Amino acid sequence: METQTHSQFPVRLFLSGLFITLILVFFLSLTLGKYPLSLLEIRGVLSHILFGSSTDYSHSAETVFLQVRFPRLLACLCTGTALSVSGAVYQGIFKNPMVSPDLLGASATLATSASVAACGMVGWIGLVIPHLMRLITGPDYRYLIPASALGGGLFLILVDNITRIFFQVEISIGILTALVGAPCFLFLLVKGRGSWM
Repeated sequence: METQTHSQFPVRLFLSGLFITLILVFFLSLTLGKYPLSLLEIRGVLSHILFGSSTDYSHSAETVFLQVRFPRLLACLCTGTALSVSGAVYQGIFKNPMVSPDLLGASATLATSASVAACGMVGWIGLVIPHLMRLITGPDYRYLIPASALGGGLFLILVDNITRIFFQVEISIGILTALVGAPCFLFLLVKGRGSWM
């Protein structure tokens, strides 16, 4: 029993670190984009909305935060989480590492419900992220599901940040996830062959 606890400790530590990283990246991502926002502006907007405080911030900061930045990041978080978890679950149910949320149409349904306009088609997430998390946490679904949820949300937010920061024109986040996803999936498939379940 002691050995099992020791082997679970690094996985729990990894999950805690992943959760903290996701929270930090989410809040940092609120500041990034074509119209940057400072943390003070975000705090001002939030305190005005939540508590009715009268703080100094521009009307454009409120518009960018409420109508663009926050909804977009929330959509990315929900989509990445849902696709990764459904991918991990489908791979376990069908006992096949090649199964993705596309198999039963969940990918389109999840992406649509979380706003395709904001995120684009991001099907690779449901295939790649569960594989990566399985290599780190092992096949125990008590750890794999939360790791896939956190990893999927984090990955899609990071990709969204890249599209907003490094490209002059807005490109579909699905294009970038496919460019990252295909080589990553091939690498993970070769590296993790035989150890996915």
